[in-house]
Amino acid sequence: MFARCNAWQAPVSHRVPNREPPSILLNALATSFSSYTPVLLGSIAIIAAALLSEARLILILCVKRERSIMNRFAARWFLLLFPSLFPASVWGQTPAPRVEPAASRSGAKVARIAPAPQHLFGTVPLSTRSEEARRLLELAVDNYENAIYRDSAVLARRAAEKDPQSALAYAMLSFASRRIMPDTVALAKAKSLLPHATPDEQLLVRWMTSIQDRDLLPAISSMNDLLKHYPHDKHVLYMTAEWLYLQQDDDRARSMMEAALQIDPKFPAALNRLGYVYIGRRFRVPRALHRRSQD
Repeated sequence: MFARCNAWQAPVSHRVPNREPPSILLNALATSFSSYTPVLLGSIAIIAAALLSEARLILILCVKRERSIMNRFAARWFLLLFPSLFPASVWGQTPAPRVEPAASRSGAKVARIAPAPQHLFGTVPLSTRSEEARRLLELAVDNYENAIYRDSAVLARRAAEKDPQSALAYAMLSFASRRIMPDTVALAKAKSLLPHATPDEQLLVRWMTSIQDRDLLPAISSMNDLLKHYPHDKHVLYMTAEWLYLQQDDDRARSMMEAALQIDPKFPAALNRLGYVYIGRRFRVPRALHRRSQD
């Protein structure tokens, strides 16, 4: 029986290997680990440093991005919040925007275009810049030449209203009014505005005012200067000829009216007044003038 037990235990001893005690295994593992610890720790330190630098870089980029996002958010927030800090009346009083004129590319100031200077019947320069005042003056002269004195005075007054600084407008008003009812106020106004007139306009105004003052020397002097400056102006020729006719200087009046008809053979005022000259003085009417009156 004991033999059987020993026989049975023998194979059991062969099947179960001999195991080292746990203390021996731990000592061996500690020895091997201690030999590799410096290398392992160094590797771990290097990896940790690399990971730390990467983490810092990622953190810096994230912070910058968050700061940019916050800046945009803060800007929008302030844009929404800032108007609410003021009452609506303050914004309501803000002046409306207006378009400013663009400056020239050259940098030079753009000068205003001055009105074109006016000329009486295209010849005598006037001080007025009003085209309407010049047109009314021409109509006043035309009516005067055709012996429509009242309408001439009305038109001259309207010209003076269009340009209160026009010396010729007041001179024409007083010149036409003298044939119906003298206008001393217009005469005085024409004299006071004389320095503002152009040189040739002054000659015409001085001639008209001197006639009304019965001051013959200035009147004759101004008339001669006018005829010298405008020898081919039919209106100047006729108005001076008509005054000479009223002064009973028929010879000179006739020659000047005939000169006006040389410029305009169908000038009605000259034809009419020249007929009176021939009838009053029993001049022989030229055949050419007779044909013009019949046309």
